[in-house]
Amino acid sequence: MKILFVSFYMTFPPVCGAAVVSMNTARFINGRKIFFQLGEKTEKRKLKDGTILISQRLHSAGYLVKIMTIIKCIPKIIFIIKKQKPDYIILEGAAWTFYYYCLVRMMKLMGIKSHVVYHSHNVDYVLRYQKDAKVVAILTKWAEFRLLRSVEIVTAVSERDAKQFKELYQVDSLVFPNGVDVQAFKAISNEDISQIKKKYGLTGNLILFMGLPDYPPNREGLRFLIDKVMPALLMKKKDFKLVVIGGELKEKKSWINNPGSVPYEDVPKIVKACDICVAPIFSGSGTRLKILEYMAAEKPVVSTKKGAEGLDIINGKEIYIADTENSFVQMILHLFSHPEAALSAAINGRKMAESKYDWRIITKHFENLLCKNLDRSIN
Repeated sequence: MKILFVSFYMTFPPVCGAAVVSMNTARFINGRKIFFQLGEKTEKRKLKDGTILISQRLHSAGYLVKIMTIIKCIPKIIFIIKKQKPDYIILEGAAWTFYYYCLVRMMKLMGIKSHVVYHSHNVDYVLRYQKDAKVVAILTKWAEFRLLRSVEIVTAVSERDAKQFKELYQVDSLVFPNGVDVQAFKAISNEDISQIKKKYGLTGNLILFMGLPDYPPNREGLRFLIDKVMPALLMKKKDFKLVVIGGELKEKKSWINNPGSVPYEDVPKIVKACDICVAPIFSGSGTRLKILEYMAAEKPVVSTKKGAEGLDIINGKEIYIADTENSFVQMILHLFSHPEAALSAAINGRKMAESKYDWRIITKHFENLLCKNLDRSIN
């Protein structure tokens, strides 16, 4: 089975959660794989797993320049498809529905017969409606509707997202959840943790938040932590530290440790080095990759109900849910003062990540579905 992945953002190396999802989907699915991405430079090379990576430089000179770059890439992608003749084209969906729809329309006009999968990372219209002007949301809904009806297979990251696709567009989708490379976290040693603490100056009682600070749901969650939760915690105990990775913050506080965008290989070590991991998310769509990574690292997690949405986890077992400033503060204090409760949730979370959300399990199931679909089309 030959597969061409298309990603309108840089996936190798990953710099955001969407890129991590796309990278691991390609990494763990078997077959002959080509991956087209927009990245920092134009190049073609072979990755360690044999995947052929084709990168087109995406200029960062402004929004309109980015749009023009993407549009200009469509003929190049068509050329790659006609040359490689993949069995499947997997569109890595994270807020690019309009451009993917343009690509699919061009493919149909050119008579391309490859099966097309839209690998959605969220319900794009719902995300846009929450964070953008209504005009942008309406245009997104128009494009998402047409894209989903133009491809052969649509995936959703959760049953909730699948239900929303059905309600909004009358389109059935397969649940292909976000996952985590559990083995990458298992491999972290005590020596690795000591070295990473020294490298990034991680001291005190460490509370971790991961995510791009400019992404609106993350920005909202960080404001909640910085303006409300941390000041209340510091009134109780002075050695709490908030560790934020994923990008640079404008706020400079003595109790904030903000390494910014760290190398991908350092992320599991930093998560393992922290004491409690948090996901105060109040808006958005899809499921939170950060929570799966927290659980894989065997760390206690405090999240809002929205943050844990779409994941098969139970409050008080694999995770602790808190939706208000006071409850969030009290839960963090409870876990620091009751290490047995923190350890129990951490172990349960790791077991859940290992049994249900490991990329090896998820992609194997998805791969089997693609093979069966291909066999039916041949016969």
